[in-house]
Amino acid sequence: MTRLKDKIIDEILKQGKIYEVGGVVRDRIISPVLKGQETDYLVCGIRMDELISLLSKFGKVDLVGKSFGVIKFSPFRKYSEIEEQKTFDIALPRKEYSTGVGHKDFKVEFDHNLKVEDDLYRRDFTINAMAYDLKSKKLIDLLDGKKDINNRLIRITNPDSFKDDPLRMLRGVQFAARFEFEIEKGTYKSLMENAGLIKTISPERIQEELNKLLTRAKRPSIGFRLMHKTGLLKEILPELEACVGVEQPGGYHKYDVFEHSLETVDNASMDLVIRLASLFHDIFKPQARELTPEGATFYGHEKKGARVTKHILQRLRYSNEIISTVTLLVDKHMFAMGVTDKGLRRLIR
Repeated sequence: MTRLKDKIIDEILKQGKIYEVGGVVRDRIISPVLKGQETDYLVCGIRMDELISLLSKFGKVDLVGKSFGVIKFSPFRKYSEIEEQKTFDIALPRKEYSTGVGHKDFKVEFDHNLKVEDDLYRRDFTINAMAYDLKSKKLIDLLDGKKDINNRLIRITNPDSFKDDPLRMLRGVQFAARFEFEIEKGTYKSLMENAGLIKTISPERIQEELNKLLTRAKRPSIGFRLMHKTGLLKEILPELEACVGVEQPGGYHKYDVFEHSLETVDNASMDLVIRLASLFHDIFKPQARELTPEGATFYGHEKKGARVTKHILQRLRYSNEIISTVTLLVDKHMFAMGVTDKGLRRLIR
C-alpha cells in the first residue's frame, strides 16, 4: 500500500481531519495479502483553497477534479515513500443528487463542513463505504461493510444506488467475481430491475469495468454468468449472449459455446489482450453452426468472428493497438501446423 508521508498527514490534522477511504480500507479487511493500491483520502474541516495551499508546500497539485471536490496530489520525492512519483486522490466530503437517468444527470455538492458520515452514505456498496480515521486510528463503518465482507456479500448502500449510477451494476458484478462474493438478495433484485439502464452509460466507463473483471478476477466467468442471469449481458455484449445454449455436438467440446468461452477465459493468463481474445474466440459460432450426422461444424467462424470482435471492441472504444492484436488472435486461433521449417515460416508470417 502506498500512502502519504506522516508529515503531510500531521499538517492536515493541525487544521482538520483526514481519513483513508474506499478500496484500500476494504482490501485491508478482506485480506492482508491483497496487492497494495493507491490510498484515497477524505479531508474534512478545511476549505478547498486552504487545502490546496497546504498541499502545494509538499508537492504538485492538479485541480482537474476541483469542480467535484477532488484534488490530484503528487508529493515531491522527498515526501514520497518510493522513488517513482505517485498521485493520490484527496477529496472533500460530497453529496450527490440524481437529476435524471444516467450518471451524467447528477449534481455534486462538496462542503468542508460536511461530516465523513455524509460522504460515506453516498457511496455504491457497503464494503466501499468505510473510512479509517488517521487521528483516532479507528474504523468508521456505519453501514456494516465489515460484516458484509465477513459474510462475503455485495450490498448497495441505498435502494436507488443503481438508478443514481447504473455503472454500479457492472461494478458490483466485477466485485462479486474479483472477491468471489455473493450479491445480496435485495441488491440482486434491484440489479435485475435496473439492468436496462446500463445503456445510459458511456462505452468508455463500461470498458473500464470489463477490463477490471478480466484482469483482476481469477475467474471472470463468475461475473459473466451473473451478467447473463441479471440481464446485463444482453445489453452490453449481445453477441456473447447469443452464444448461450449453443451446443457443440461431436465429441470435441464438453460445453456449449458460452460456457466453453468462459472456461477458456478462466484458464487464460490474466492479461487483458489474451483474455479478450479468449472471450471472443468463438463469438461467431452460433451463426456458423451446421449440424451433421457426426455432430456439428463451424467452418469459417474464426474469420468472421474476428470481424465481429473488431466491431465489439470498437463499440467499447478500445485502442487501435488492442483491437488489432485481439482480432488477429481470434482470426488465427484455429491455426495448425506441422513441426517443419515450412510450418514455422507460416506461423511467423
